[in-house]
Amino acid sequence: MKTIFVTVSDDRFGRKGGKYKETQDRIHDLLKTKSLSIDRFAMWTFEDIEKTSFYEECIVKGTTVEHDIIHPVSKVVIMPKGRIIPDKRLLDFVDPAGNGRVYKPLCIKEEFDKLDQGDYLIYNDCSPEIWDYFFANPYADLKEFDLGVVKELCERNGGILTAHVRWNYQDHVENDVPGCHTHENFTTDRCMIEMGLSHYSHSLQHASGMIVLKKNERSTKFVDDWLYWNSNSYCGGIGPEWDPLFWFNEVITKGKIGHRHDQSVSGLILNSIDNKLIQSLDWYERPKGSHPYNFLFYCKKGYNYRFFDSNRPPSKELYRMHHLSEDTWEIRKTQR
Repeated sequence: MKTIFVTVSDDRFGRKGGKYKETQDRIHDLLKTKSLSIDRFAMWTFEDIEKTSFYEECIVKGTTVEHDIIHPVSKVVIMPKGRIIPDKRLLDFVDPAGNGRVYKPLCIKEEFDKLDQGDYLIYNDCSPEIWDYFFANPYADLKEFDLGVVKELCERNGGILTAHVRWNYQDHVENDVPGCHTHENFTTDRCMIEMGLSHYSHSLQHASGMIVLKKNERSTKFVDDWLYWNSNSYCGGIGPEWDPLFWFNEVITKGKIGHRHDQSVSGLILNSIDNKLIQSLDWYERPKGSHPYNFLFYCKKGYNYRFFDSNRPPSKELYRMHHLSEDTWEIRKTQR
């Protein structure tokens, strides 16, 4: 059984200081040590994405605007009648929110399709903060980590391993506490309706920055469904270009904390197959300054990892985002 490591960098938008590719190269240097036994590295860049058939074929349909679109608050015309919006490749939207970070399920599927049944794929984001601890501690001993641990956890969970989100609007929840990272708070209603999964609005969203897959029928369908729904602008992205009020209507007016794009889509699919989440290590269970969604922290020998259900009843707390001004907001918690 092979194990491949996949990540993707797209620095076109300049997020995280435009250092995804730089971080990606450093990750490769870090992980190529023989003690980890990774058989192949698939370090995707946008230049690789441009060579895929998906890049050419996944098109967001344009239109001619039929009437002035006026912002309900400022009363300014934000899109005039008669404007022609041309067809556009989804991945030519440079803003990751605009393309829904569809490059993540795309690269995962491209590599997953090459694997044999029983092989493993480890995906990890290359956001600098996830890896800074290891870059700042070059002498950290990777021999304390065993790929066999994370692979066993993945197999125990039906071939799909992802983590629970501890962030809880002001701080981080303790062990065994679900927290506020539900679709009610972090996924647009339109996305849930499009996918026919509105009944999972109170379920927990996973952290899509770290995913481990063992190739089987269940994980293959997950990967296929993820890319399919992430390609829908009303699910993965922020709506088509000719619907500029989508975010205002779906997030701002409803008090959503946000929409997590690829994480919202993949999270709903995982809820629909009743996939359990693994609890990420709390701050005192990993080195100071390290990140909870680095796959290495799910490779610790002798650690008692815990799973819990992603599908939950409504929480007692209700969270709503309140916009105090154009660029000032706060999250308020009340009792449901």
